[in-house]
Amino acid sequence: SIDDICGVDFECPPKEELANTDCGFGMRKIAAGKWVSTKVELSDEDMYENAMMRLNKYRSGANAEGAKIPWTVPVILKSSWDSDYQDVLISMHFYVPSEFQANPPSPTDDQVYMEDWGDTLIYYRLLGAVMKT
Repeated sequence: SIDDICGVDFECPPKEELANTDCGFGMRKIAAGKWVSTKVELSDEDMYENAMMRLNKYRSGANAEGAKIPWTVPVILKSSWDSDYQDVLISMHFYVPSEFQANPPSPTDDQVYMEDWGDTLIYYRLLGAVMKT
């Protein structure tokens, strides 16, 4: 689980686990902070991979300071649906590590942008396996 790697292998945003027995999803309150984000291009066959690569380039130095920024977990996907439950907008986000929270380097890719999140309630379901680097 994510709790096995938070603070051990990766930094995670401050969070509080909340009880949720209604829908089969976990529920967490994530504390306010800065996130680096990109839109997922719905028309792109490799939409998730390309979005992840944009975020990876940012953290690998494609930013105004050329800073190498450690990964954090989780990477969050936000989806907006129309009335037929079809995706109309998807975005991918990762938490800016604490050492960069006060002044994160600006992205150099115009498809990558910073967001200030207030305290956020998320519902989650673990997908796949955790990859260690």
